[in-house]
Amino acid sequence: MLQVTLTFPEGKHKVLTLSYDDGKEADRKLISMMNRYGIKGTFHLNSGLLGKEGRISKDEAAHLYKGHEISAHTVTHPTIARSPKEQ
Repeated sequence: MLQVTLTFPEGKHKVLTLSYDDGKEADRKLISMMNRYGIKGTFHLNSGLLGKEGRISKDEAAHLYKGHEISAHTVTHPTIARSPKEQ
């Protein structure tokens, strides 16, 4: 019987994933440490909040997150508490 074993890159069977939300200014220090040790992460950014108080700017994002994965994490990060009942 044929057995297929799926692995991660380089044949790894277990991996650690790191993901961070919202593009906060604290990402600068975090990414600096991650880059120093060759650790990669996924950063979930809110496109409509880039450049707002306490957030990474659109112009900085491409450079800062280079080498890491970036994903879309809504435009404005609505929450149930902030949404009208109709939504």
